[in-house]
Amino acid sequence: MAKLIDRKKHLRRSESGKVLKKQALRNLGIGVYAFGMFTWYQQVFGDYYYSYEIGRYFAFVFIAVGLLMIYRATRYNLQIDMYNQYYYWIYQNEMFTLQELATASEKSETTIIREINTLINDGFLKNIHLNTKERTIEGAFVTSVKEQIQRKVIRCSGCGARNEVVENETRECEYCGRKLVYDHQ
Repeated sequence: MAKLIDRKKHLRRSESGKVLKKQALRNLGIGVYAFGMFTWYQQVFGDYYYSYEIGRYFAFVFIAVGLLMIYRATRYNLQIDMYNQYYYWIYQNEMFTLQELATASEKSETTIIREINTLINDGFLKNIHLNTKERTIEGAFVTSVKEQIQRKVIRCSGCGARNEVVENETRECEYCGRKLVYDHQ
């Protein structure tokens, strides 16, 4: 158990789950958009109405740039929220199957695949990849976790069937449903 805690501390230091949102970009985008709207309003309805169309085009450029900045920051912030969720499930709770992630997120496995691929392609999730054939997440992190988890094959006291049990987990026998516990002897 001490190895697991040390590994999680090292993981938190090496791959921080906290990625800062782009609040400053969003706020700047709102400011640029507001300046563009003000300029446009002054050109159309203000006391200093000019017959030149250049002022309107200038205003529309500011409006477009402001909206683009807001869009980019909002899209990035939504990806950060999605990343923090998957980081928690994969790296902190060690959920490595699509079924576990679908249950935790209450989303379909197709949505999980799409979201994880997006996060991998955008560089948020590192050292992992999806195995869609086996419906699992694989990579260096997953391998290191699986190597440190203690597994043992035991016989069920009820029916005598052989079952694999993981350390610190209670599991039911595949055949009779009796509770099986990893024994450290």
